[in-house]
Amino acid sequence: MSDVPQLFEATNNRSSALVEVGKTRDMAEVMAQVTLAKRFPRDEQASFQRAMQACKRKSLAEIATYIYPRGGTKVTGPSIHLAKALIQAWGNSTFGWREVERKDGKSVCEAYAWDLETNVRTALSFEVRHWRDTQEGGYAVNTERDIYEICANQSARRMRACMLSVLPGDVVEAAEQTCETTMAGNSTEPLADRTRRMVEAFGEQGVTHEMIEGFLGHKLDAIAESQLAKLRKIFTSIRDGMSTRDDFFKAPPPRAKFVETEVMPAPAPVPASLPPEEKRKPGRPPSVNPSAQSQAAPKPSSPASTAPTVPPATIAAKREQLRTFVDVECGANFEEFQALLMATGWFEEADTWSGYEAISDIDLSRLLNVKHALKNNIIKLHEAQLAEAMAMKK
Repeated sequence: MSDVPQLFEATNNRSSALVEVGKTRDMAEVMAQVTLAKRFPRDEQASFQRAMQACKRKSLAEIATYIYPRGGTKVTGPSIHLAKALIQAWGNSTFGWREVERKDGKSVCEAYAWDLETNVRTALSFEVRHWRDTQEGGYAVNTERDIYEICANQSARRMRACMLSVLPGDVVEAAEQTCETTMAGNSTEPLADRTRRMVEAFGEQGVTHEMIEGFLGHKLDAIAESQLAKLRKIFTSIRDGMSTRDDFFKAPPPRAKFVETEVMPAPAPVPASLPPEEKRKPGRPPSVNPSAQSQAAPKPSSPASTAPTVPPATIAAKREQLRTFVDVECGANFEEFQALLMATGWFEEADTWSGYEAISDIDLSRLLNVKHALKNNIIKLHEAQLAEAMAMKK
């Protein structure tokens, strides 16, 4: 029995020695990386060209950006895939994540990114619950594989933020623009085929054909390039865990369609023998001789044929008036104005506007009629954004 304490002491000493050896090895590896980065500094021009060349690949451009709703607006940004491609092209950098601790059904993880040449390092620590959510509820996981997958999924977003913090902002912006140009110039495949592939990909995320049409507000046959690009960002966001399906396709009632006013049947002919005061009862329109009506009243025509033609000069004047109202009176730009309309839901077609020129004459008139209410909402939006920025600084 006297040998047992000595055995435990020897085991503890051996474990401590292994830990120290591991720390020494890690430190030596890091020092070697820093030494190589200092000895062989990056060529920024060559690194930038490598990054832009990577963004010209269609496979990367398709998954380069994401979109998710926040505060009534749509937020877009570079995805984890684009961040990895950029930091690899930039060179002399390392990134990743690791599990620091595990206890009480949770893991404490750390995501990091490190520019070895400039010695700029960003790290984020966070807890990950060993729990998998499902549509029927959720359940705890206890296998190593499931725990690793959950931690890796939660680490991806933090790792993306760390990588973007060590990359130059102008390089990231140029990469996003190059990816947009790559997708805009991808006209070799018909739009219908690309739309069909996108619908099939959404099906794997539980988004149906009808849900996509409800989001767009029209049939998929009428989809535009800009809308397909927006759907691609949404798909990337859902697949990478930046948002959920219900953030975009939570089946609100279908968009209101134009409903024609019900035509009331013509009143029955009034006998000539009735007194004049009884020929028209309260609430009933006066009777009209059917023969005279058929001769005098023309047949109803389609709304397009009877709608008055608005002079182009009048429409241009309204657009200029709206632009002056937004820029001068509200101190906002078109994107902020469009985001407000989309958030309030006053103009459901606002998400299809690419600029003031895309607004129809009817919507211009409606906007100018409610401009005082819009101005108050824009001021409130700016105040909320300012308060949020001040809170983040504190």
